Amino acid sequence: MQKHVVHLASTHFTFDTRIFHKECVTLAKAGYKVTLLVQAVPPEQAHGMYSGVEVMPLPQPPNRLARLTQLTHSQYSLAASYNADLYHVHDWELLPWAAFLQWRTGTPVIFDRHEYYVERFRETPHVHPWLRPFISKAYKLTERVLGQRLAGIIAVNSEMARSCHRFNRNVISVYNYPKRQLAERVPDVSSSNTVIYIGAMGKQRGYKILLEAMTLVRQQIPEANALLLGWLEPCDVRARYIDNEEMWLEQGGIRIVDKVPHDEVFTYLDGGTVAWIPWLETSNNTRGTPAKLFEYMAAGKPVVASRMGFIEKYVSETECGILVEPGNAQMHADAILCLLTHPDEARRMGENGRQAVLQQYNWEKESEKLLAFYRQLLSERNPDLDRPVV
Repeated sequence: MQKHVVHLASTHFTFDTRIFHKECVTLAKAGYKVTLLVQAVPPEQAHGMYSGVEVMPLPQPPNRLARLTQLTHSQYSLAASYNADLYHVHDWELLPWAAFLQWRTGTPVIFDRHEYYVERFRETPHVHPWLRPFISKAYKLTERVLGQRLAGIIAVNSEMARSCHRFNRNVISVYNYPKRQLAERVPDVSSSNTVIYIGAMGKQRGYKILLEAMTLVRQQIPEANALLLGWLEPCDVRARYIDNEEMWLEQGGIRIVDKVPHDEVFTYLDGGTVAWIPWLETSNNTRGTPAKLFEYMAAGKPVVASRMGFIEKYVSETECGILVEPGNAQMHADAILCLLTHPDEARRMGENGRQAVLQQYNWEKESEKLLAFYRQLLSERNPDLDRPVV
């Protein structure tokens, strides 16, 4: 009999790369009936079947408070009505509902921990600095108390998995690597002098470095330009950059393209020469494994990246790019100029990254762990699901 699994996501886009394109589609291809409950992004997103996945979009909440209350409650209520065989939750704010859903239905619930939330809340720009430590500690306690009651936890890397083992014995790591087929394409060797960044951008992601370094690059190569595929989070960027943003963007040759569909990202990457991660050194950034790094590698693009944590590990091991000190705009500019003016070396580094994805860092290997975890949980139906782990 076909098993029905329901995924719940309250902060992500409808067709999020990890949630929809990787996990949900993989499960659907493996024979599961998959339903995704998610806020409708874009707002006109319709309920229907997409790549074998039933997508149930809920109306976008008008503000953050409504998302934390109305949207999450609606998702919980709808999820409970499905009487599914397994539930898979993707956002921290759904944790209370996840525990309640498992208690009410007796059905296994998984928490997919995408980020280091304790560190994220300690550094978030959306909250007054005095409140951040209290929110961080409150989340840590909540995750420990509720997380130990869930059937299992999925972490995005092995270090995170080890930390989750402190309160839940059933934890696996599923890395957010790209699909192998993306690296099987013959990469487009571009000489466009275009530098590309994928994803959200703000102070901690290096917006100041982006503006200043590209200005320095264009002093040497006037035709150089940068393409930001993502959205800007201006609330944490110093006022002088926002007040004069048009000037900074113009002199840096920077163009922002907001919310690019998943299937178009690699078209943009093909037109770039260098890929970039100008992140600043924070606890969350240092411990993270950015999916964009592996997408750059799959596209065969050489990388300029801040020297920190897992980013340094992967770039050093594969020799797919140049590492520079975080927060130093001049060093980032010099590294970009080096790759733009040495195309043979840039191609060598790009090919190193592509081969690493083909051989090791690909979703096909990670999906095997996800499917095995599902088989384990669905075969066990552990009678102790509601009891805390001692």
